[in-house]
Amino acid sequence: MTDAERFDQAIKTALSRDGERTGIGMLSEKLMHITVKNFYCSDPAHQEIKIGSHVADICVEDSIIEVQNGNFNKLRDKLEDFLENYYVTIAYPIPATKILTWVDPETGEITSSRKTGKKGSVMDAMRELYRIKRYLIDENLSVELLFVDLEEIRFQDGYARDRKKGSHRMERIPKGLNRVVSFHTIDDYAQLLPDPSLLPSPFTSADYRKAWKTTERNASIALLMLTQFGILERTGKKGNAYLYEIAKPYRIK
Repeated sequence: MTDAERFDQAIKTALSRDGERTGIGMLSEKLMHITVKNFYCSDPAHQEIKIGSHVADICVEDSIIEVQNGNFNKLRDKLEDFLENYYVTIAYPIPATKILTWVDPETGEITSSRKTGKKGSVMDAMRELYRIKRYLIDENLSVELLFVDLEEIRFQDGYARDRKKGSHRMERIPKGLNRVVSFHTIDDYAQLLPDPSLLPSPFTSADYRKAWKTTERNASIALLMLTQFGILERTGKKGNAYLYEIAKPYRIK
């Protein structure tokens, strides 16, 4: 069974958990979180396991899987305790494609629904990875980015005239798994390099940002980690900007 097929089965399992789901957002545990947990392990006997003062999303023998939808700051205490005795995988779902659906909070009626143009990228994980950067070099830690096609349901209850800005999210409904990007070793972080044909040699942060079509913040974080991991080397400066080159073991010949 492929990853995509297993994910489809995990969606079905999540929807059938505790009987039929009677409405969006009716479960205290969000559908995306439940789906990803079931993707990795559908056996409830291995889910929500108390380990010391923490509860692991999944624990099978000496392996722990933590499903995190954001705010990796919350993982630090767990990682501090878990990594000494367990192999830990952080599973982070990221929208690959998204349908945005707006719901009137008073009537429950759908007011509009459309597919957004934004495509998911590894750059979307940069801020979260930076929050746990000291743990990324631990050989007992892996990170898996699950790029999920999804529908995001939002209350149209914001403060702007169209009531969209500042609105609240009801639920993210997974529709399928697009791809998985895994970081099991430091070498795997070379996946944060864009297509070399899009970079001059040497290159600046602005060049890197343009190649990924990402924000200055995401580019800065990625370059910092790639340099610390020895995948990039700083070779000088151009004005006030650092110049980077890909370290020899990671160059594509």
